[in-house]
Amino acid sequence: DNGDSSQKVARHGPVTWSFQDNTGTFRPWNPFRCMIAAAICNRLVHFPVRPRTCVFVIGAALQTLSHLSDIVGTGGCVIGVIDERHGERRSSETMRRFYGAHPHVFVVVGDVMNMSFDRYERCLTLPVASKYTFAMGLHGRLGASSPIRHLKEAESSEAILRRIFSYLSMGVRPDIKRLIVCHCPPGTRVDALRDVALSHMDIFQRWRGTHASSEQASSELANAGDGDSDGGDGDADEQATGNGEKSNSAPDTPPGGSGATKPSAAEVEAPWVFFGLPLSNIQLGTEHPDTASKMLEVVSTLKRMPDGVRTGLSAKEQLFLE
Repeated sequence: DNGDSSQKVARHGPVTWSFQDNTGTFRPWNPFRCMIAAAICNRLVHFPVRPRTCVFVIGAALQTLSHLSDIVGTGGCVIGVIDERHGERRSSETMRRFYGAHPHVFVVVGDVMNMSFDRYERCLTLPVASKYTFAMGLHGRLGASSPIRHLKEAESSEAILRRIFSYLSMGVRPDIKRLIVCHCPPGTRVDALRDVALSHMDIFQRWRGTHASSEQASSELANAGDGDSDGGDGDADEQATGNGEKSNSAPDTPPGGSGATKPSAAEVEAPWVFFGLPLSNIQLGTEHPDTASKMLEVVSTLKRMPDGVRTGLSAKEQLFLE
């Protein structure tokens, strides 16, 4: 019985082991409460979440986000979006403890079906326009009367600026190529989930495109305190961009070399989309006599737009969970 199994799993707690100088902890992941855990227990073949990857999750619970954080490790990050109408809401104290235990997880609360690039940029990072606005306050002429210039006059001004903007940017990486969609409340249409996935893939692409200019702006801000005291336009600009650090703003000079080189595996890797779809919550246009025919319409809707144009999504693996 599923209910008894769920309670039985819930009674088990974390198990900590140690061997020589190494320690680790195994935490139970209840497959009756998480679709991802259920898929893994049912021998899911293609699971794209790997250590040091960045995973974007829509509609998952905090428990699921914590397990994904354990998988990606300290070199990766997990971004979770909780729907403001159907998702779980936790107290500020619970979230504080959660962030303390999983510092590489970032949670956004909003309307999942209508999230935009601007909203994510405001929640997860600092827009490039805001960085340049701050930089104007450090300029010798434009920011002559700005209180921001007190930061430039302070001791260790460069360290202070780096500290401020590393905090505001939250350390979220732009190379998101793993999208997990678990948001499927009763009455959800498949075409709506398809549009959510496609809109987020577009957001990820825009995010990667703006990362280069954002890195340049952060570098200029962090080194603004090293400019000449007279605030001359030419000298200040040269000092801000000529600090010798690596920058991602030059597309013709890849990191680690110069000239045209072969793109790395991470650059050419195709993005993955993982859908957790409770068929009982899915609303389709026609009635289906069995689960197989219903799933065929779901896959067809995900692969093509109503006018027949391909979305770019292709079915890699389908797994039925009972």
